[in-house]
Amino acid sequence: MIAKLLTLILAAHAGRPDAGDPGQLARLRGVAEDIVYVATEHPIWPGAPERTAAALYAVARHESGFWSRVQDCSICYPGSAWCDRGRSVSLYQIRLGVKGPRREELCSSNRVATQRAAEILRGGAKASTVAMFSRYAGCWPDRPCKAARELDAGYRAALAAMVQP
Repeated sequence: MIAKLLTLILAAHAGRPDAGDPGQLARLRGVAEDIVYVATEHPIWPGAPERTAAALYAVARHESGFWSRVQDCSICYPGSAWCDRGRSVSLYQIRLGVKGPRREELCSSNRVATQRAAEILRGGAKASTVAMFSRYAGCWPDRPCKAARELDAGYRAALAAMVQP
């Protein structure tokens, strides 16, 4: 699963400013490993790690394109044009708030951020995937927004790529 996921991540990251940096391969391999770890150990849907990995991939692809400066939060500060004006952090653009890990934890550990993203998604997983992504994106579950539809399309494409032989 890691090889297929890493292929998807590298393709999604190709347009980012740091895509040509040779050090990015190791970082992105770590991102893939974190997603597979969470998908296996803390799945959104028990017994379906590919579905969980595809959902986490879709969120990170949509929210950050796997850009390193979003992952380490170096451009995610109050008032910036990025990261919901500094209100959201990590590859998954997790909204900072009272619950869950603090900014420092989410910005310094992609595994912590991945686990938190899975927890948020899990909260809406009993409904359709469109409704789950609507909840994640802050839309009304009964009226999916553009972001939720894009997330769901990314999820479906990633899942198809991951389960094909």
